[in-house]
Amino acid sequence: MKKGLSIVFWVLLSSTGLFTQTDKLNQRAGILQNRKGEHISFRNFKKYSPKANEPAIGRAKRILIYDNKVFVLDERFHRLYVFDNEAHYLFTVGRPGQGPGDLEYPRDFLISDHGEIFILNSRGKQIEVFSPKGEFKKRLFLNIPKDYMYSRPTNIVLQNDSFYVGYHLSPSYVDEYNKAGDFKKNLYKRIKPIYIPGKNLANCSHMLVTDGGRTILHFDFFSGIFSKIQMNNSSILQFSTHVDKIEKYISRVNSNIQKNRNKKHSRVDSVFFHHWSDFCVDQKGHIYVFSLLSSQEKSPELFVFSTEGDFLYSTIVSYFKGKRIKLFACSADELFVFITEEEELFYTIKKGG
Repeated sequence: MKKGLSIVFWVLLSSTGLFTQTDKLNQRAGILQNRKGEHISFRNFKKYSPKANEPAIGRAKRILIYDNKVFVLDERFHRLYVFDNEAHYLFTVGRPGQGPGDLEYPRDFLISDHGEIFILNSRGKQIEVFSPKGEFKKRLFLNIPKDYMYSRPTNIVLQNDSFYVGYHLSPSYVDEYNKAGDFKKNLYKRIKPIYIPGKNLANCSHMLVTDGGRTILHFDFFSGIFSKIQMNNSSILQFSTHVDKIEKYISRVNSNIQKNRNKKHSRVDSVFFHHWSDFCVDQKGHIYVFSLLSSQEKSPELFVFSTEGDFLYSTIVSYFKGKRIKLFACSADELFVFITEEEELFYTIKKGG
C-alpha cells in the first residue's frame, strides 16, 4: 500500500529572494462553512453620533484599538480622533498644516508598545511622533531610495526598532527602515514592472504585525491576496479565497491596463482599485475581511481565515444591510469597530466564532 504524499508548493521568486508558499491561493470551500454554530456574530451595536462640539468623520483612512481607546485617522480633515470604548469622543491628535506636528494627507499610523503615536504624512514622507496624550514630540523623515521619486509611503508598522513601510507605487511592496528613518533593505519586492512613463496598477494595501511580532501580514486590496512575511527566515505564505465576481473585475482591469501599454504617456500614472476592506486579527489569530463588491441592497459579506491561512468560512452581517464596510478593527476583549463608506462609526461586541 502506497503512502499518500502531502505536497506543498513553494516558489522561489528570483526578484525577491524569498520562498513563497502559494498552495493556499484561491481557496473556494470554507473548512467551517457548514458549521454555522462556529461562525462569528455580533450583538449590541452602537453608533457614534457627534454632538455639536465633537468632530464628524470626513474620510477615515485607518482605525486601531489600543488601551481601551479607538483611534480613527481622518485624511480629509488631517487629524487623528480618539474615542473611548463606548463611542464617546475624547480628544484629537494633530492638526492640518505642514509644520512639525502638523498633518498633511496622513495615510497610516501606529501605536508603539509604550503608547507613542506615529502618524505617516504621506506627501511629505514624514512621520509625526506624539505622546499617548497627543502631545507632539518630534518629526522623523523617511530617507526613501532615489529611484522611488515617483512614489509616496502609504503604510507603516513598527517592530524590533524598525519601521516597515509600504508605498502607493514602488519597486517594493514593503521595505525596512531603522528608527531614525534611514532605509535598510527591501523586504518584499513587487513582481510586476513599473512603466515610466505609463499607467500602472498601484500598490493598494494594508499591513499589520501579527503572531506576536514574528510576522508582517500584508494584504492587497485589489487581488485579495494576503502575504504573511516571516521575519526570522524571510519566507512568505500567501493565501486568498475565490470570489467569481471579484475575479472577473480583476481580469477586466488587468486587460484594460495592458491595452494602455501601447499608448503614449507623458507621466507616471497610478490607478487604484479596492475590492476588499481593511482586515483585522482577533485574539485567536483569526483574520477578518469584507468584500466591497456587494450590491447596495444586500448585506456585506465577511470572510474569515485561520492564522495559518486556511479559508474558514464567509458569513453575512445583516445589521449593515445596504452599507459597505471599508475599515474595521478588533481588540483582545472582543470589541469590534466598523466604519462604513458613508463614514459612519459603529461599535459592537463579538458573539461566537
